[in-house]
Amino acid sequence: MAEEKEKENTQMQSARNQQLMMLDMQIQQMEMQLHEMEHAKEDISGASGKIYRTAGMYLIEVSKDEAMKDILDKSKMIETRIEMLKKQGERFRGPGPKAEPASESKTAESKEHHHKHE
Repeated sequence: MAEEKEKENTQMQSARNQQLMMLDMQIQQMEMQLHEMEHAKEDISGASGKIYRTAGMYLIEVSKDEAMKDILDKSKMIETRIEMLKKQGERFRGPGPKAEPASESKTAESKEHHHKHE
């Protein structure tokens, strides 16, 4: 019975670790995109020629203001997503499955053993 419980706890911990790894990878990807947005902001603010944005397979000319607004909007969206993912990670990292501490379990076992021998 205890072995099954331990196996179940191990499986739950393994699944939790996998989910945390996936969240961490998503956060990393979003942070990389945010970093790219920062570079794009610098490029646009220093641009003196025409600015184009992709729309599917096409390039569309946009004003500097439109391009900057688009990048700022995308940056905000990415920042919001990063915060959501971090909060989700905090929830996963919270208290794990209810496993009684070893000291309590040994105390309970010794009491049970003591009662059997009385």
